[in-house]
Amino acid sequence: MPATEVSPSPHLPPVIEEKLRRLTLTLTPLGILVLVISIWQNSQTKHVATEAYFGLPLLLVYFTAIWLLTRFRFLSGQRATLAFTLPICLHLCLEELEHAWAGSLYTDGDPGNFGWTFVMYLLLSLTLERQRARWVSVAFLLVQIAIYLSGLRRFTPTAEVQISFTQHFAASLIAIGVLGLTSDIRQYMGQVQLMAATDSLTGLINRRQMQLHLEEAVATQRGFVLLLLDIDHFKQVNDQHGHNTGDDVLRELSKHLHTCLRPQDLLGRWGGEEFLVLVPDASLDEVHQFAEALLQHTRKRTFPKKLSLTLSIGGAQYVAGERPEDVVHRADMALYQAKQTGRNRFHFHEKAPLADAA
Repeated sequence: MPATEVSPSPHLPPVIEEKLRRLTLTLTPLGILVLVISIWQNSQTKHVATEAYFGLPLLLVYFTAIWLLTRFRFLSGQRATLAFTLPICLHLCLEELEHAWAGSLYTDGDPGNFGWTFVMYLLLSLTLERQRARWVSVAFLLVQIAIYLSGLRRFTPTAEVQISFTQHFAASLIAIGVLGLTSDIRQYMGQVQLMAATDSLTGLINRRQMQLHLEEAVATQRGFVLLLLDIDHFKQVNDQHGHNTGDDVLRELSKHLHTCLRPQDLLGRWGGEEFLVLVPDASLDEVHQFAEALLQHTRKRTFPKKLSLTLSIGGAQYVAGERPEDVVHRADMALYQAKQTGRNRFHFHEKAPLADAA
């Protein structure tokens, strides 16, 4: 997705995604070790549960495959976590079913699985979309309840087991509700961040967000060129056709400019009829060709009310040691020169590196 738009995403932020990946790569070998020990212990026992006899080796192979896919980045951290979570949910249900079938569920309970159940709710909330996480969690809980109820015809649970399961199911409902509320809050905060970062009229990055990207580019000493674009005689559009038409023109031009960018370019509305483009990793010849292409494509395009528009563009290349506002100021000076020399043109502000100037 081009960087000129900000929108909510079902995916996790890159920082969280990388942490999940590292957590997967760190904890999976421990899980594999536990499985190996469990398989060895079962091999020393005469009576091995069917679920353990077949399930543990399958989980061992499955976990190893997930670790390899995550290690070589065939799986993201989020997908790897989900790939672990769903089989573990199935394993917990099968284990509870076997205990229910044997009757031990109603005499000894199943405290070992209670803790893992809440971990599963948390991981489902983290890795699935909000509504889907809620439905999968509820389905997981209903299956557990159904398994518990299925054996009551043949077995009578002890008082302690009955109380334990009642508390577990009640706590599970509360946990699902709280995690769902947390997801709602997270989505709301994402919408607030989206509103704070975008221009409400055009949907582009706003001036404040663009300044943050500029500061980041300068802080990382990343080479870039700024292009400051201004619509020629835009005041006449508002005066002659009304502000609604002017707004339509700005929206249409935003879409048009967006289609002309490379994926790595960044477009934002700088204010009024001005737009700012951050062009990284491009030679000056490429920047000149890009600016001329913008001018040409805009001239040929028909805007609302069959209007024809032209642009004036000022450009400036970042020089090491400059502040973000210095580069913007030079681009603004270049834009002024483009306006003064007839509009509908591109002017580039030349500046020698600070070391050479010294």
